[in-house]
Amino acid sequence: MPGKKRGQPSALSLRWVPAKKLKRAYELHAAERTVGCILWPKLFGSLAEVECGGHRWTFKRGGFLRPRVTVRGDSSNTDLAVLELSWGRSGLLKMGDGTRFR
Repeated sequence: MPGKKRGQPSALSLRWVPAKKLKRAYELHAAERTVGCILWPKLFGSLAEVECGGHRWTFKRGGFLRPRVTVRGDSSNTDLAVLELSWGRSGLLKMGDGTRFR
């Protein structure tokens, strides 16, 4: 970014803030504006409901020896993406269109 000095925050800094009313929920803030949220509806469940930019998704963690997180559109049974996690804090993100990110 032209004119940006090292160490300065970007024009859009994002931060997660605990939601005041719900214990298992966080809001994503950009400056003082809420731009998204994540909520775990069950106390011991791994299903998370996410909303951002007028879109909704579910994230579901699964697996023990081969942990993974699936991402689905709201009310859909089709995976939009799957994150397969490795032991060394890395993973492989497989998008529904076949694109992969390590």
